Amino acid sequence: MSADILRGGYSLITVTGARKRGWLEKDHVPPEKLQSRMKEVLAASGAATVSDLKEAVKAAYSNVSDEQIVECVREVMKSAGYSCYVGDLNQQERPEKLIDSYGAQFHDIKDTDIIITQNEKSERGWLEAAASAAFLDNLDAKERADRIYRSLKNISGWYNRGKARQDIAELDLVNLKLPSGATMRIRFEDLTPRDIKKLDELFADILGVAEVTNNTEGYITIQDTSDEEDELIKELRKQGE
Repeated sequence: MSADILRGGYSLITVTGARKRGWLEKDHVPPEKLQSRMKEVLAASGAATVSDLKEAVKAAYSNVSDEQIVECVREVMKSAGYSCYVGDLNQQERPEKLIDSYGAQFHDIKDTDIIITQNEKSERGWLEAAASAAFLDNLDAKERADRIYRSLKNISGWYNRGKARQDIAELDLVNLKLPSGATMRIRFEDLTPRDIKKLDELFADILGVAEVTNNTEGYITIQDTSDEEDELIKELRKQGE
């Protein structure tokens, strides 16, 4: 390949300018690494301001821009188990609005915004119902996803036979791998027993074409955990031991 720069249409840029734009391959940091560093901070603290996440990322990777970091914050917000709110870092009162998933795409991220984990929301009592609980939070993301994934083959059957009866507030599996290498995400909110009974074919299809990898994350929250005989609740508690 050759180019005649005398024909026009070209611009010169300094190495410093190219580095700032992330155009030099040796200076480019994959967004996955930036997101991983943010998740490490959040796993340790439960919640952090966007400003704190920026500082943590820049301490590890000095050549990333604020714009790159903000977009990675947005991707973390969109992934399973993380939300954003406006308020005080250590506040115990549930904020008026929690931003995650689809809403993250349109949120104007500020340095003072706070990113919070699902586990920390549970600790502060911010889940939708007092009796609700997120399961398997003691496991790492991949192992938790694997156990939720394997339980898909039984969930609809338990509900159809009346052995499970509670609403599922959240069921989320992110970055399941398809045969081509593409990834998929399944996310359900406020599933009723009637819904779950009709999802057996969908769950079977997912098990047939998708698999868990080291990048897969999963979360499941049951709306009411007071039923000790509910088969799904018993299975999740057993798997979390």
